Amino acid sequence: MANPNVDGSFVVGVEFDDKESMKELNRLKREIKSLEKSIEDMRIRRSPLAEEMNEYAAQLDKAKAKLAELKYLQKQDEAILSSGGIGQYDEYMRAYERQGEIAADISKQEAEVKRLEKAWGDVSKKVREYDTQIGYAEEKLEKSKIAAGEMAKRVSESQYAAENLNAAFEKSEGKLKRIAKRLRSVAASAFVFSIAYKAFNTLAQYMGKVLKT
Repeated sequence: MANPNVDGSFVVGVEFDDKESMKELNRLKREIKSLEKSIEDMRIRRSPLAEEMNEYAAQLDKAKAKLAELKYLQKQDEAILSSGGIGQYDEYMRAYERQGEIAADISKQEAEVKRLEKAWGDVSKKVREYDTQIGYAEEKLEKSKIAAGEMAKRVSESQYAAENLNAAFEKSEGKLKRIAKRLRSVAASAFVFSIAYKAFNTLAQYMGKVLKT
């Protein structure tokens, strides 16, 4: 609203929700900063876990490949043993002698595969949890940035409107001052004319009396 000064000029005090808008904008800025820091911290904590998960994955692939190789040898030996050693005595005896060893190696390797699978599963679960938390925080961060942008635009537009309104009142104030000045000038002229007219009228009456005598 416009408030008159002592000299008759006007000062525009535009009432809009600048304070509330700025308060909300500052809150969003703090929230954005906090979310960015939280995301960065989670990524830092996730990084070594992801490396550990990848290492377990590589070890697990090797362990599974070795287990598959052992099982393949076991099947070959079973095929040789099932033939009864006809025409391949040496291969038969070698298969016979190492069947216990291969079975033990397979059992050991299966245990190693299970161990690595569990280790990989435990670490990958933590990584997935971080991924979920980071994804949620990034989504919230994006929404906060959009809200902050809209709020900043609203504040900017409000300030621009206030400046334009002040300019309009200043322009109107100038016109009012010029009109008031002209009115004062006209009033002053009318006052002088009134005094002159009264004086002339008095002089005319006096001269009339003199002429009659």
